[in-house]
Amino acid sequence: MNTEAIRGAPSWHIHPDAEALARHLARAIARMADAAIAARGAFHLVLAGGNTPQPVYAALVSRGRRWDAWHIYHGDERCLPPQAPQRNSQMAASVWVQQVPIPRAQIHDIPAEMGAEAAAAAYAVVLPPQRFDLALLGIGE
Repeated sequence: MNTEAIRGAPSWHIHPDAEALARHLARAIARMADAAIAARGAFHLVLAGGNTPQPVYAALVSRGRRWDAWHIYHGDERCLPPQAPQRNSQMAASVWVQQVPIPRAQIHDIPAEMGAEAAAAAYAVVLPPQRFDLALLGIGE
């Protein structure tokens, strides 16, 4: 068996509760951010939507450093007015993004109020030409 082929195999982490998991994930994200910033001068993060990641985002408030080098993107958004509390960007902003000094120009919200197709076309223009450093994926509740 070629073990090189499974080098990137996932590992399992078990935590006693959701709060411990959120703290662990926030530390891991902060470490990835530090590494990306050291290597490339910026950290490009795609956020998951819904309520599941909320505790992780809240835990990031006290974990991150070099907020000036973070770039925030969204993996999905609800087609609602920009200030609608049901929007994923509003949840992330209220529990984390507005509480840290990430420059506003580096917070890339999806203009979902335009409708799905127009928003996707507009958002494609703001996506970075290089790869993202980390994309968080939601798994539901």
